[in-house]
Amino acid sequence: MKIEKASRKDAEEVYAVIKEAVLAFYPKYYPPAVTAWFANDLHSMEHTAAQIAAGQVYVLRGARIVGTVCVKEDCVAGLYVLPGYGRRGFGSLLLHHAEQLAAKHGGVVRVDSSAPAEQFYLRRGYTETGEGCAEIYGEHLTWKKMEKRLRKE
Repeated sequence: MKIEKASRKDAEEVYAVIKEAVLAFYPKYYPPAVTAWFANDLHSMEHTAAQIAAGQVYVLRGARIVGTVCVKEDCVAGLYVLPGYGRRGFGSLLLHHAEQLAAKHGGVVRVDSSAPAEQFYLRRGYTETGEGCAEIYGEHLTWKKMEKRLRKE
């Protein structure tokens, strides 16, 4: 497995990884309308392709793409691993890569964590700094704002 910058030809596969992960994990935490919004609107094919074109998306590739992370300056803007590939350290590898990229923009990395990922980030040294909220298709959505101070290497 290796982490590399996603290319335009990866867009459909990256989108499929995100959508599969969202549809597998988010229904345990969010109402159907919010889960659908994450899968189809927030992380739409068009949005994914635009992030790839901007050079913000990285993939963990073996025989196929098994995980992806989007990094915008000092922010992790989405990290997803395919169901069935969890608990093997792939998310941690992607997060470490994202943190190295974010370190170029200062000593703190930030993330708006979805409910399914909160414990993942907390176990990796992130602390809660606040909460965000929005109304999505008539449903109330909240998320944790988190950050981690990076050590100088």
